[in-house]
Amino acid sequence: MEMAWQLGVWFMQVYGDWGYQPVVFALPEPRKIVKERLYTGNSQASRRAYEKQEAAETETLKKALAEKEALIAQLQSIVEKHFSVTPATLPQRAKQAKTAADHLKLSEAQTRYLIDSQLRKVGWEADTVSLTYASGARPEKGKARAIAEWPTDSTVRKSGYADYALFVGTKLVGMIEAKRSAIYSSSVIDYQCKSYAQTVREADAPYIIGNWNGYKAPLLFATNGRKYLKQLETKSGIWFRDVRSDANIPKELQVWISPTGSLVDLLIDYYF
Repeated sequence: MEMAWQLGVWFMQVYGDWGYQPVVFALPEPRKIVKERLYTGNSQASRRAYEKQEAAETETLKKALAEKEALIAQLQSIVEKHFSVTPATLPQRAKQAKTAADHLKLSEAQTRYLIDSQLRKVGWEADTVSLTYASGARPEKGKARAIAEWPTDSTVRKSGYADYALFVGTKLVGMIEAKRSAIYSSSVIDYQCKSYAQTVREADAPYIIGNWNGYKAPLLFATNGRKYLKQLETKSGIWFRDVRSDANIPKELQVWISPTGSLVDLLIDYYF
């Protein structure tokens, strides 16, 4: 629901009131409907009272419906007025869309929802709600999994959990650090990600495919879920580092590495 609200805020700021400032999101309180029926028996008086109450309720609902329909018509008129895009207004509209998007602040949980979708598009199993270490998700032969909240011995964060651990079959091939959209993903690739790769637990030794100067996961990723934009290079896209060599510096990816294509090419020595 909050994601839909965020989208509504963006739409309003782009196609409605450009100065619109939303209030803090809050879930609506459940409505308590208490309906006392007057018709409690078979007497003629009770029946008439019941019918009168029903008629009054029907009239109230008709009035409310008419008000809503009038409001919908008014909003449609506003949308039609602001939604129209001409060659003259297109640059201004694009600029406003970018401004509104820059001010859209997603939480880390919302960011993970976007990352899940991006990972699934290239072939990973990913779901930070159900595919988690705590829920019992583990690497399996024949499956490419991004398992959320994978425990490590890292002390960088209080919990020591990597946001995602990437497995192709039973091989640990990478770690992902997800940050909310307001944080530069480029700033954590050489900090938290490295720590997770260096502190893989002894209990997870069967999943490790190598050790490169202390790194037990070869590929590191950091992202805030934003689509790659050249003009926002450090604030968007996916930051990637192959730690098997110190000569490999962090670089920007526009899309995630696929477990069946580009990843196999990177780690060919470990598969064949």
